[in-house]
Amino acid sequence: LALAMLMLEVASCTVPLFALARSGVLGTLEPSLGAPAVLGTLNIMWLKFLVIWRIARCWALADGIDPPENMRRCVNNHYSVASFWKSWHVSFNRWLVRYIYIPCGGMRQRVLATAVTFLFVAYWHDIEPKLFAWGGLN
Repeated sequence: LALAMLMLEVASCTVPLFALARSGVLGTLEPSLGAPAVLGTLNIMWLKFLVIWRIARCWALADGIDPPENMRRCVNNHYSVASFWKSWHVSFNRWLVRYIYIPCGGMRQRVLATAVTFLFVAYWHDIEPKLFAWGGLN
């Protein structure tokens, strides 16, 4: 945890990828520069959430509660989109599957259940058009 916190601090102070992403500069880069910048942004985002969730998990464990392990694998260690989503935020993923995806039909009505689930997630993250595009791509 301490090593992850140190890496996050060094990365956020030396590589302004979030500022570049918010400013729109990443969209203007040619693919040979843009792709590594987007991958770097995803890795720093992964590290940021890893630190937040590990601290919260440590507090829960100290309290005698054993929450599910979020982010079991690095963002670069996934071979499919489904693997990424199952590992990204395990506790939220489980809640979505139990209380939204399955009641909406689950595997019997995969398209409807997936659409409703992504609509809820978009609403959860303050609905923006880019989130609908992200849901459509996934």
